[in-house]
Amino acid sequence: MSLSLETNGEVNHLTQGDVQNEDGIVFALSLITSITLPLTVRSAVELGIFDILNKAGKDVKLSADDIAIKIGSKNPEAPTMLDRLLKLLTSHSLLYCSLSENQEGRTSPQRLYSLAPLSKYFVTDVDGVSFGSIVNLALDKVYLGSWLV
Repeated sequence: MSLSLETNGEVNHLTQGDVQNEDGIVFALSLITSITLPLTVRSAVELGIFDILNKAGKDVKLSADDIAIKIGSKNPEAPTMLDRLLKLLTSHSLLYCSLSENQEGRTSPQRLYSLAPLSKYFVTDVDGVSFGSIVNLALDKVYLGSWLV
């Protein structure tokens, strides 16, 4: 069975080879850009996003606006930038995302984020420990520089 795409009123069918080729392209691009996720995780750890979501409570979902306020950002673009970061973390199953239903004064639904099971490793425990230290070590300037020689 072939997949179909409707474009300009015409139906185009993708063959299995097309799908495999496209999967290969996506995988190759993910390999090339594989530094993006670790850098995003490091930013989230440094900003305290995992801890903020954890402190909010188990069933609480926060928007990028809520998180920006808890971080203490004064930058008016912070919620937009955070939302991009949060979407990337969600796409890698580090966070859950859902859409709000009716928000007064909003023209579109707002994304709300909560911790996914995998994110527990990035939440600071009672002893002040998390995988954040490992992320920082793996992305240390000296360590990364050794790969560029």
